Amino acid sequence: MMRTEKILIVMMFLLFSAELLPECGAKDISNRKKARVLSKQATMLLEQLSEKSDSVTYFQLVSDIIKTSLLCDYYDCKPDRKGRVEPRLRKENCKRILDLRPVLLEGGMYHYSNSNNSLALEFFTLYMDVSINSMFASQPDAEKGKVAYYAALLAYGDGNYRDADRYADEALKDNFYAKEAAEIKVLCMKQTAITEADSTRYLVALLELHDMAPQNQTYFKMLMEYFASPGHEHEMGLFANDEIKKDTTNKFAWALKGESEMRERKWKDAITAYRMASTIDTTFVEAIFNIGICYCALAQEGKNADDARNGMLYLEKSSMLDPNCYTVDWREPLAKVKAALESHEEKTLMAEAKKNNSVNKASKSRGKTSTRRGSKVKRRKR
Repeated sequence: MMRTEKILIVMMFLLFSAELLPECGAKDISNRKKARVLSKQATMLLEQLSEKSDSVTYFQLVSDIIKTSLLCDYYDCKPDRKGRVEPRLRKENCKRILDLRPVLLEGGMYHYSNSNNSLALEFFTLYMDVSINSMFASQPDAEKGKVAYYAALLAYGDGNYRDADRYADEALKDNFYAKEAAEIKVLCMKQTAITEADSTRYLVALLELHDMAPQNQTYFKMLMEYFASPGHEHEMGLFANDEIKKDTTNKFAWALKGESEMRERKWKDAITAYRMASTIDTTFVEAIFNIGICYCALAQEGKNADDARNGMLYLEKSSMLDPNCYTVDWREPLAKVKAALESHEEKTLMAEAKKNNSVNKASKSRGKTSTRRGSKVKRRKR
């Protein structure tokens, strides 16, 4: 524990002891006295702020001051023994927090930029807690949307999807962050979907976002991922056809159609769809790779070497576009089709050699028979 933290703990103990000792015999300590102690503590912390030159310590002290002020307000607003609510320290608590609230955003961004996401989330969360406090209900806050977005982003990354969804709702109110917030919200829906109804809500929300921003490839890829999951083959085909009608130059729509045809083992139709996608984008390695896979499947079903050779050509093209297999892993299927073709060619050569041997043997046999017959004819003439 740091020396400063030890000092703070001792000071808190002394303050509470000094204020509450006369009340030790009472059944409970009055909320007003608790509030006064916390107010003094917040004031003392505030006086130390100018002495802090280290960023981490400075931001942490600001966080402690705001937490102490919020707790002070909590007790200050509690009813007294007669049931009356008469907050006396709210004005000074409000001023302290409002003066320091922008520093919470600075602290959160500082930790976020230094990849300390857990601390960054603590600062953003505290900022959001302040924003919903009754002291600031009517206070304008231009930064709330930004803080809500980062809080949602980090909460989602931390696997806290409920909080991420709640913060995303706040960020949606800010036009500048609404688009990113919508993506986080849909991702949260995906992660928390349990029932079929949940999945349907997720799909409807995603389709609405896609319709609002058809050029946003993130939504389209999320839809592709959804339709690619088991049990959605029919929906996938319908969606792909609908997207192609809207835009015949949408390579992803053609690729999705190809995926739909592949799942139904319609290899030739899948090849046609993937070829359309690769024509639109000649570097679309996923489409080129899948053309190769479809040709290999055709070769396997029809024992057709030409299909296998076409499959090998497309898989080799994938290997040139993606040599390190970042997008598709072409290594195993390419090795298999090459081995199959080598085996086929070897068998073909052996069959041809066997056939040639048979022909040669037959020719020699016919030659010997003719010679023997000729010899017999000559002997008869003698």
